[in-house]
Amino acid sequence: VARGLRTYGRAVKTLHNKLKSAKYDILHIASSASISLFKDIVMMRIARKHSVRSVLHFHFGRIPDLSKRGNWEWKMLLRAVRMSNRTIVIDKQSYDTLIACGCSNVDYIPNPLSPAIGEIVSSVEVERKPNMLLFVGQCLPTKGVYELVEACSSIPNIELCMLGSSTDSM
Repeated sequence: VARGLRTYGRAVKTLHNKLKSAKYDILHIASSASISLFKDIVMMRIARKHSVRSVLHFHFGRIPDLSKRGNWEWKMLLRAVRMSNRTIVIDKQSYDTLIACGCSNVDYIPNPLSPAIGEIVSSVEVERKPNMLLFVGQCLPTKGVYELVEACSSIPNIELCMLGSSTDSM
């Protein structure tokens, strides 16, 4: 816990220093929720103080479950969503849950298979393997890997390659 607090403290201090020294337009936070929501809220407050808009991006599909629990994590998540200028979720159930709670600043963008990704990729000149998607990162439930596998399994002729460490809990 102490190491996590030090890490969060450094991240908040770094953000504050960056926003004091340069003019940024947007703060994009990729959130895993849980205890890091406290950090996310503090960072969005700092951004607001410096007139920087914030985008909160949830890379997991636990939001409907959290809403059913109604616990502290759900309350903090709602607070963070309402504080952000825009919130991005990767699954329709999370989108529907937040909209039903009165959050009008939510966008549903399946991760990473939105049409915008195709446009970005097509503008880069590299040799590509057709229908191959590479995920690089920790293979953790909080990173949305279950949702990614589910999305890829519903697309014909897609090959998903995952590169990164995982935990025994998967």
